Amino acid sequence: MKPITKSSLSTAVVEKIVDAIKRGNFKPGDKLPSMYKLSEELKVGHSSIREGLKQLQSTGLIEIKQGKGTFISERININSLSRNIGHLLILQKPDIFYLIETRMIIERGTVRLATKRASKDDIKKLSRIIQNMEANLNNLENFVEEDMSFHLKIAEFSENPILPIFFNSIRGLFLKEVEAVVRLSGGRERAINYHKKIYMAIKDRHSDRAIKAMIDHLTDIEKAISKYLNKNLKDNP
Repeated sequence: MKPITKSSLSTAVVEKIVDAIKRGNFKPGDKLPSMYKLSEELKVGHSSIREGLKQLQSTGLIEIKQGKGTFISERININSLSRNIGHLLILQKPDIFYLIETRMIIERGTVRLATKRASKDDIKKLSRIIQNMEANLNNLENFVEEDMSFHLKIAEFSENPILPIFFNSIRGLFLKEVEAVVRLSGGRERAINYHKKIYMAIKDRHSDRAIKAMIDHLTDIEKAISKYLNKNLKDNP
């Protein structure tokens, strides 16, 4: 591993170790160098190494065995890497508009695939989620969970195994974004309306209409957040 040239942040340590795993420098079951060795190689202090290892342990990428050392998890797979990606995104607190931009790119693809591949039972599940959203208009926590579940199910129905992993990796950020929007006046009703349009397009196997409905939905989210932030700036100059 090459030395870290930027400031000695624990997240930089995490990034270096994850990169080494992706490159095959470390394999499941391998023992990591000692804290002293890592500190020397990466040119950071012991406290940054220690904190970085704690972060990796919390994602399941590594196991710290008392008296034996630190090991790459035997069960490391794409799911554990995706959890780590989500963990890093939360640590770095990305701009919410970057998240919407990313969703705009990804979700037009997921809904296109779901339109072609979702089974009749899958489509019924989307209908039930919308019903649950309507039943939970006055329960913010449940409403937000159902809202996210709708998008996750579409990713699952795409039959591309990578897409649900992506959504799960950004779950924390996704929930915060949805919660911010549905707190706004009329936000929940608009969310239900857009979800119904997406659902009907998938049910009718009309991919172009489904993509348009998804883009309209995400554009509405972007506008709602912009309006909210602008109002806050005026109220709190």
